[in-house]
Amino acid sequence: MNERRGVTNERRGVTNENDEFTNEIEAFMNESGPLTYIKKGCVEIAASSNLLKDIMVNITLAI
Repeated sequence: MNERRGVTNERRGVTNENDEFTNEIEAFMNESGPLTYIKKGCVEIAASSNLLKDIMVNITLAI
């Protein structure tokens, strides 16, 4: 039982290191810009999609 706990704790340690590495990558991406542009692009696409839906509804109602 104790040996298994040790292995589990070691694995948790590795997971924590991976999480820290992932956080570093995300921080770098946010600083350097690409992720920010992607987020802005997704927001713009969503906004234009909603605008298009509104236009289509208005056209349908007009007809």
